[in-house]
Amino acid sequence: MPLSVQLSKSNKNSVYLRHVDLNSGGIYRCEISAEAPSFDTAEAEKEMKVFVLPSEGPTLTGGNQEYRIGDTVVVNCTSAKSKPAATLRWYINDELVSQENSPVRS
Repeated sequence: MPLSVQLSKSNKNSVYLRHVDLNSGGIYRCEISAEAPSFDTAEAEKEMKVFVLPSEGPTLTGGNQEYRIGDTVVVNCTSAKSKPAATLRWYINDELVSQENSPVRS
């Protein structure tokens, strides 16, 4: 469905848009005009960004139930689609793993 204005939820200060999708983002401009005889106009514009959150939490694959000291751990963390792309972080025992200590491969 195309983007549309829902007048019942809009007012003199706000416009309620329905059927927003990823292509709806961009610069929106509002223009007002006075009645005759002056016909003065004023306008303003603002950028609207559309975000899509992941539909579910991250998924971990690989790995074993138990490890010994010195073992190499290989697991994969995957996020569902999102816009912008989700930022994934690794935690071990509730502590953030720093980039220097993470042998992450892309």
